[in-house]
Amino acid sequence: MFGFSEKIPDDYIFLPLNKLLIEPVQGNRFKEITDGDQLYSSISAENFDWDGKFKFDLIKKINLNINSLKKAEKFKIKNKDILLVKDGATVGKSALVNIDQYPLLKNSYVNEHTYILRLNSKLINEEYLFNYLNFNAVKFIIRKISKASAQEGLGKEFLHLIYVPIPKDIKKQNEIIKNLENDNEKINLMINEINKQKENLTKIALSIFQEEFNKLKNSMIGTLNKSLINFLPTKSVNSNGDIEIETVNSSCISIFGFNELNCTTNTFFRDDLEKTIPETGEVLLSRSNTAELVGQSCVYNKQKKIAVSDLMYRIKTSKKLNNEYLNCYFNFLYLRGDFKRMSRGTSGSMKKINENKIHQLSIPLLELDDQIKISKRINKRILSIKNLSELLNKIYLSTIDIRQSNLNRYFGKFFN
Repeated sequence: MFGFSEKIPDDYIFLPLNKLLIEPVQGNRFKEITDGDQLYSSISAENFDWDGKFKFDLIKKINLNINSLKKAEKFKIKNKDILLVKDGATVGKSALVNIDQYPLLKNSYVNEHTYILRLNSKLINEEYLFNYLNFNAVKFIIRKISKASAQEGLGKEFLHLIYVPIPKDIKKQNEIIKNLENDNEKINLMINEINKQKENLTKIALSIFQEEFNKLKNSMIGTLNKSLINFLPTKSVNSNGDIEIETVNSSCISIFGFNELNCTTNTFFRDDLEKTIPETGEVLLSRSNTAELVGQSCVYNKQKKIAVSDLMYRIKTSKKLNNEYLNCYFNFLYLRGDFKRMSRGTSGSMKKINENKIHQLSIPLLELDDQIKISKRINKRILSIKNLSELLNKIYLSTIDIRQSNLNRYFGKFFN
């Protein structure tokens, strides 16, 4: 049973997920539209985080007339629905719908990458299941089922493979929910404070970049043409590939540098893979991501055989342009929102930056020695912010560990 324990306490029953649902609903592909008489929202994985909190800055709008509204009714989100990501990098991520807290969800529909789990409330409480789905052991099994699928996603058969331990006494179920609510309330306060401090650090970083590059307003301005930068090969991930290798992804990259701990293992075809291995000193830039994250960059400073997927750009600078100086300038443009504004894409969430757009970017052209001096000065000023950011990340991870420890108290005994 995919890692579930065979020994169940007498005061629990163990039921597959499909037995707990009124109906499972797999979302629908809606066409994005920006104007019309009846605009509604299409909810996808990008609209909620791993903590189950909804965010609407990247919302996708759809236009539904009277006829299409009737057809779309089954995909409409209802209060106390659980949304579950069915494929992609965030497969298994879930959120519990609370329309009082998030009124925008009242006229929203799920897209094709998301399931609606609509529960039989006589059998199980929605909050109980939501907490259970957020337990790491359950998320691990969901990812395992997803990878075992030919399509690398969750088909409806997964509903028969995920088992849920339910106390026979409803009072015990409610007691578990209440205890977890109290624990989560304290953790959420900590996470909110961490996020506020991260926002403050980002503002400070932007002010440093602005101060340094505003000094260069009267310098000679050029463009990042092919005499200054060169784009190097990358490879697309392929689940049918014949080699597994650590891969750079967007979470490895930030204004504070390259973080190899966030690399993931992906499958590629062996042919020409060597051409995509980055060399120390290359500038890596996120080519395709959400509008908030596209354009993040760093200098690759490792000596490690690692792949770069085609969601990233590998950029080599000429002898006229210092790589650290270019990265500082990219960081400045990212923090100022330039990359967000210049990115394009048909998806309501994923945006891309075109090579030509980068070649057209203006940059202050200084003597090489001056470029090196400025980049060293910026990196020195940013270092203290980087250290504080890393400390906040450690604190955040510790709060996640506490949350998982709390969940383990109630659910850990049901896994091998």
